[in-house]
Amino acid sequence: MATPTTDPTSMPLDIRAATPADFPHIQRIECADAAREGGPAPEPNALREYWFGSAIHPYVAEQDGEVIAVFRVRPIRDGEGAHVAHASFVVEPAHRGNGVGSRMAERAVDEAHRLGFRAMQFGFVPCTRAGSVALWQRLGFAIVGTLPGCYRDPGRGDVDAYVLHRELGRA
Repeated sequence: MATPTTDPTSMPLDIRAATPADFPHIQRIECADAAREGGPAPEPNALREYWFGSAIHPYVAEQDGEVIAVFRVRPIRDGEGAHVAHASFVVEPAHRGNGVGSRMAERAVDEAHRLGFRAMQFGFVPCTRAGSVALWQRLGFAIVGTLPGCYRDPGRGDVDAYVLHRELGRA
């Protein structure tokens, strides 16, 4: 992958709420991600439910008019846990390493707060994803738990995973 010649954080990135009309873009990104990871292409109906199901708030990130990434904010649990947000992110493989994920993470925290969530949590972040852990810590998340040997890293074997949590306050 070529090294960017400009500061990626200075590149225009429009993050907006996704609509069902964005589904072909989301499907393209998810299929590219699955191919990169060596997995099967996601089934369209399940994918549509994952991104546009009940209580899910999906967003797309556009650069130069092209959808290049997607994320969603949702309650981590139904019922008594519905005040805690969780988010999922997928960046098109060709656009990784350019700050897109970081900018979406910042927006996801803001959106979770705006939507009225009182906290945000990630229950399974592999310790080998040092960049992700550092990003979440920069955004105010704390490691509140360690799950020993729970992630099977292809290169390192069984490694720890972290539980990350941040209070958001009331919107």
